[in-house]
Amino acid sequence: MSQQTNTLSIIGMILGIIGIVLCIIPCTMILGIVLAIAGLVLSIIGYKKAKDADAPTTIGLIGMIASGLALVIGLAWGVLLAKGVSDIADMEDFENIVYESCDDILADMEKELSEMKSIEAKGDDAGLGDISRVLKTTRKLIFINQKAEEMGCNDDAEFKKKMDELEAAVD
Repeated sequence: MSQQTNTLSIIGMILGIIGIVLCIIPCTMILGIVLAIAGLVLSIIGYKKAKDADAPTTIGLIGMIASGLALVIGLAWGVLLAKGVSDIADMEDFENIVYESCDDILADMEKELSEMKSIEAKGDDAGLGDISRVLKTTRKLIFINQKAEEMGCNDDAEFKKKMDELEAAVD
């Protein structure tokens, strides 16, 4: 019985460790969560059997901790990705924005670039919520550039010079 208990604990620990590695990578997170759940179940069973048989329970405990950690990492990534997808889906529709002149485009471009600068200024203090702000601002900047092209603003040397100055200020 001690050998079976030890085997369950070892398998549970290995699944928990593999689960941690897979949960760190967003693309393999689901597989990591499945392995972590299996590892947690096997580790708990192995731990209980080892405890009942007065055998060492360390491996079962390590398996439970590793599997639990993998679940926390996987679920955290899942929440983060779900929030990102939700934020992208909730972004305002830029197609309804109408620019009257190239000066309106420049003003909007300046506003969006200052938004990017404020996020960049945070450096390492930027939070997870800033990711959706960066995505939205980037999407808006692309939209502004498309509108400038459609309106022929890019053909104007003065406009082009101002746009280049704005973009250089962010770099």
